[in-house]
Amino acid sequence: MKKSEIEKKFDKYWKENSPEIPSTEKEKSWEKFSSNHLKHPYPKTSTFIKYAAAIAIMVILGTGFYIINRINQPVQQIASVIHIENPGNKLKLIFLPDSSEIRLQSHSKITYSKDYSNNREVSLQGNAFFKVRKDKNHPFKVINNKTITTALGTSFTIAENEIQTRVKLHEGKVKMTVQGQSKNWILLPGEEFILEDGATKIQHFKNHIDFEKESVKNIISFLEQEYAFKIAVPEAFLSKQITLRIKKEEDIEIPLKILAEIHNLNYSIDRFNNKVIFRKQTSAPTNNIIKK
Repeated sequence: MKKSEIEKKFDKYWKENSPEIPSTEKEKSWEKFSSNHLKHPYPKTSTFIKYAAAIAIMVILGTGFYIINRINQPVQQIASVIHIENPGNKLKLIFLPDSSEIRLQSHSKITYSKDYSNNREVSLQGNAFFKVRKDKNHPFKVINNKTITTALGTSFTIAENEIQTRVKLHEGKVKMTVQGQSKNWILLPGEEFILEDGATKIQHFKNHIDFEKESVKNIISFLEQEYAFKIAVPEAFLSKQITLRIKKEEDIEIPLKILAEIHNLNYSIDRFNNKVIFRKQTSAPTNNIIKK
């Protein structure tokens, strides 16, 4: 079998770094070493020396040729992806490696590459809200059914059922693409893209929800469902009423601040465990945030 160029070079380097030493010199060196350092030197025979040298050379050569063979073998590209499912009945809050936020609805799942920093692409089955961290060099894509939603940094909702896919844009801009169609669409905030039976259309939708003299209890329930946080409020405040507008793209802290200021409460946010605690205000506001 002919040796490869790398093997030939290896042989050359091996010979240069390991010049041949006559067996008589090896025996003399070993005898000198054993008589000076060992209390019970090995018998004066070349058998041990020959075996020891042969084994050492075989181990070194074997390791070297194993490395060479590994170099010559083609690298196998194995797709590494991360799957996240939400089999329960409550919203699941997910943060991607770049801190982009996904609110994954029940019975939905996403898939993305472990090489996410270079390939910001997410596959979605089901419904989810996306709040995307801006990165001009790496556009963010969501593949859902036959649609591809592309954004640099924005927030939008994707919902699907058996007959249609709906994409609502809350903030920024996104480009819509449908597989098998050459046309692209650009959405503006408050616009909804609908794909049904291969036909597309864009319509406007209300980009907020208004609460008119609504109880704090009902607003807290809405926030818990919308943001996947557990919120604790002193019971005395649950029956109080408030008028409030909440936008889909807003961070949860905005409505929390409004509730705290209106009712003279302090609050703390634990973003690790998705918890919020309101307390009666006994001094100046001391709202604490535990960042993720």
